[in-house]
Amino acid sequence: MTLLWWHWVALGLCLAAAEMLVPGGFYFLAIGVAALVVGALLGSGLSMALWAQVTLAALLAFVLLAFAVGPLQRWLATRNTPCRDDGLDIVGEVATATVDIESDAVGQAELRGTVWTARAAGVAVSKGQRCRVLRCEGLTLWVQPE
Repeated sequence: MTLLWWHWVALGLCLAAAEMLVPGGFYFLAIGVAALVVGALLGSGLSMALWAQVTLAALLAFVLLAFAVGPLQRWLATRNTPCRDDGLDIVGEVATATVDIESDAVGQAELRGTVWTARAAGVAVSKGQRCRVLRCEGLTLWVQPE
């Protein structure tokens, strides 16, 4: 029994669809891409025994799982940080304190029409004072008087 090229392509597409339906870490996608590669190789005229097809698919899946899934997950995690708005980084922009914020204490500041949690980085910020965003951690802006 041998698998035809379209069997591998169908398997790869089903696994890619499963990745979209099941929230995961790109594991189904990695295995699906391996199946698609084997299907493409068979479709291009390469002839392999069933054991060679399965072995190649398993090796490709292992390589993708080991070297591609982790970097892809990290890239997406940093890409979707709340401190990015419309693709523009808000670090370096000017916010306005809506309350007095003591040194290294938490308060609030308005930036782009939205009130954020703000932490004064080493220097107190007065209500209404303009302050520069130094960094962002989660939904908290680290600010310093301008």
